[in-house]
Amino acid sequence: MRAKGNVLKATINIGKLGLSDNLLAEIDTWLYNNEIVKIAMLKSSPLDVKNAVEQICSAINCECVSIVGGKAVLYKYSDKQDIEHIL
Repeated sequence: MRAKGNVLKATINIGKLGLSDNLLAEIDTWLYNNEIVKIAMLKSSPLDVKNAVEQICSAINCECVSIVGGKAVLYKYSDKQDIEHIL
């Protein structure tokens, strides 16, 4: 799963507004449709990547695959039928 995350481009950017309910909903929707997402923390973000990932994982019940620099890869099994499941 880590190898799949390495080749992804960051699809979610967290900036100066930090984590909002709308951003958490967007991450959850992305995970429902794809099971894996790469998140980038911008330099303007008030959070560091580890704190942000802890907050995201507890809010939407997903798992952190890896954190490298300012980027994190998250995974959540999806019960959506018409996608290719990772696990």
